Amino acid sequence: MNDQQIREIAKAAFQDHFGDIDVVSVNIRRGVDFEEDPIPVVDVNVIYDGKYEQLSGAGLLDVDMEISNKVWRDADSPCWPLVRYIPKSEIGRRDPATVFSGPAPYVKTQADSIREFVIERYVVPFLSSGRRQLVVRSGDVAKEMGLEGRVPNICSVLGGDKFLVEAGRRCREQQLRLVCSGSAPSGQSTTMTYRYELEKGE
Repeated sequence: MNDQQIREIAKAAFQDHFGDIDVVSVNIRRGVDFEEDPIPVVDVNVIYDGKYEQLSGAGLLDVDMEISNKVWRDADSPCWPLVRYIPKSEIGRRDPATVFSGPAPYVKTQADSIREFVIERYVVPFLSSGRRQLVVRSGDVAKEMGLEGRVPNICSVLGGDKFLVEAGRRCREQQLRLVCSGSAPSGQSTTMTYRYELEKGE
């Protein structure tokens, strides 16, 4: 998938969800590399004419997923888009196409996207449901995110401390605790299930 196609996908996805905010440009940078995730990635900077406060977290998650699914599923040259949303006001008078030619101070990784997705689609509804336990199946997350080939990454996130910490920020006076996980000898397959429950925070 070429840069122009990625620009069009990112712009369309953003404006589908935030139609009253104009996209100034979409800056693409290839060759970003992370030791924790050695798959081909592309840095996508969506520069928009507005304030960050105008963007809702749930809306950005939907935009992320739409961009990721369309770019990742490209059979010829799949890559993982690392998306950032940058207000035009942060760029000043410089050319948006050249502002981010250097290393980015923060780029969202695939693990970040998985954590955000599971928290919004599973944890948040669970917190308002009144149920005692939450069960998440790695294969379900992989299918919903279009990441069937990245199940080990999903399992690492679901069993990781960072996920529990970030999910805990949504739990007010309680904390999410991993009770058990299992059903796959390798610990990393579509049949892995993770059972969580709430406990009082310290």
